[in-house]
Amino acid sequence: MNKDEALSLINRWALLADQKDAAGQVALFAPDFENSTLMPDGTTTTFTSAADLQAGITEALSAFPKTFHMNGQTEILGNHATSYCIAHHFKSDGGVLVMYIRYEDDFVEVADELKFAKRVLYIEQIEERS
Repeated sequence: MNKDEALSLINRWALLADQKDAAGQVALFAPDFENSTLMPDGTTTTFTSAADLQAGITEALSAFPKTFHMNGQTEILGNHATSYCIAHHFKSDGGVLVMYIRYEDDFVEVADELKFAKRVLYIEQIEERS
């Protein structure tokens, strides 16, 4: 697996989130995928359907007029990556919701294109700023 392709895939996810392009984000997954989000309180949401994932992304991002995802360090070993992101979610009242996220990704090749087979978002901390 090409590490540059994996890093590009991770970065495209963040760029598409900031563009509120849920369909584009869903297209980054293999047909048979799993996407989970674990919140700091232990709540977990898992998607295995493209339609459900797209609806979930759309709903989550629609609460914020603007987002800014800044990816940080990434370690890629074989077909797995661990990466970090600080995601700023700007609220209409002027506040900012900041999420500190760790991603655990497994990749697979589909028609000569690297895709997410499994993506787990661990939202480690949420900070409210006014």
